[in-house]
Amino acid sequence: MGAVAAVRILHRRRLAEVAEEDRTRVENELAAEHEVLSGGLPRAVEIGVVDEIIEPKLTRTALAGAIAAAPQRRGNHGNIPL
Repeated sequence: MGAVAAVRILHRRRLAEVAEEDRTRVENELAAEHEVLSGGLPRAVEIGVVDEIIEPKLTRTALAGAIAAAPQRRGNHGNIPL
């Protein structure tokens, strides 16, 4: 998620109070502040929060590979047959 999208979620109430013509400016200011605090995508990769960055056109292939690599077991849910 980009900084502007994150700001729209994290600061939605604050942005709702801002006049429509000033909203873009405030969003950009908050996004810049968010980038400084969070460090952005490079920082997330560095600290291990993000495992891998996948290009959008490769998403389907990556998901299919991850599902195929997952163990094929039914699980132990503990329900008795009724």
